[in-house]
Amino acid sequence: MRLAYERSPSISLPYRFFASGLLFAILVSAAVMFLGEELWVSRWNPATIAAVHLYAIGFMLHTMIGALFQILPVATGGELPMAPRVARLTHPLLIVAAISLPAGMWRQAHALLILGTVAVVIGLSLFLGAAAVAMGRARARGPSFIAVACALLSLAVGLALGAWAVAGLLGASLDFISAVRLHAGWMLGAWAGSLLAGVAFVVVPMFQATPEFPRVVVRWLAPALVAAGLCMTVPLAGAPAAMLPLGLWVFAAAILVFAMTVLRLQRRRRRARTDATLWYWRLAMLCAAAFALGLAWAGMARRDLSLPLGVLLLHGVFGSAIAGMFYKIVPFLNWLYLQERVSNAPKIDRMIPARAQAAQFTLHVVALAALLGASLWPALGSLAGGVMLAGYAALAWNVMRGMWRCRELTAGTRANAARRV
Repeated sequence: MRLAYERSPSISLPYRFFASGLLFAILVSAAVMFLGEELWVSRWNPATIAAVHLYAIGFMLHTMIGALFQILPVATGGELPMAPRVARLTHPLLIVAAISLPAGMWRQAHALLILGTVAVVIGLSLFLGAAAVAMGRARARGPSFIAVACALLSLAVGLALGAWAVAGLLGASLDFISAVRLHAGWMLGAWAGSLLAGVAFVVVPMFQATPEFPRVVVRWLAPALVAAGLCMTVPLAGAPAAMLPLGLWVFAAAILVFAMTVLRLQRRRRRARTDATLWYWRLAMLCAAAFALGLAWAGMARRDLSLPLGVLLLHGVFGSAIAGMFYKIVPFLNWLYLQERVSNAPKIDRMIPARAQAAQFTLHVVALAALLGASLWPALGSLAGGVMLAGYAALAWNVMRGMWRCRELTAGTRANAARRV
């Protein structure tokens, strides 16, 4: 598949989302350490809901929106209209939402909930409108097109369900528990899962030297995740209640198929050398398989495993995949940017030291084990938060050092040119 690198936006556009996402990852880690046992009492605890949204909006949503500003024009050829202006408007609105919504949930402050909801609805509506135009302009209907289209549709549905759930918190008469479950299913399953798949269809063969994904997986994985969301939603409209567990089974099966496919492709890779990105993606896929099997078992045994499953999905799957892609996307974007500006641009694998990546990966794995332990033994909560904080602080340092490296090289070239003049 040919990628339209000439359509890449300014490097500052995705980087602003990446930088704020990393800072929010540090903030949520500090919150996990500070809250300690309180966070692990119940999934419905206000502190737990707040921490999940701080991670999902602050870290995940920021990095995913930033990635889409890069992926949409490069992978599909469809440029977002007025992309710099959309980014300048969307970015601060998402920051406001990432702060005010979790704070409002934790303190049950209605004013903060309203502010955060308005900010995220306006910010994501602006982005979704621009993304819809870009998808309509798409020149290439490659492997990522279907997955990205499903992700954007799911983001719109999940956003509406989230606003509906907030209305329940503010006192509206509705089934709040169902609204929250559907919101989580559409956002973490259909939206984030479809986007992760869409990114994987391009970057796993590209950066990990694997064969291409099977066509059946490329064509049907993301639609299956959307179908799972629909199955969980239609009982609200009078469909049989059995559609809800069917949706969970479809979701678990799709995630398991995706995880096993990536692991199988990695075993067939053409390059013997390993790096942090490969380790991260293997960890993410192992966590995805464990999550899918755990979700299925919890449904059959009627056991509440929401806390350990949440750790596996958030930190294990999405946190690992995002961290692994940082170590490839940032050096690669640096390299693309420097090609036309610096005569001796460093190689991609020299942008972020390999030892620093390996050390940070170790912290990430220890944090995952500690968080899983805390989900079963809440007394480990503060310890888990401390290790998590160390891991995300190291990730932020490594990635931002890579961003600064690009700026330093560009500034040095400009200074040399000025001295010649």
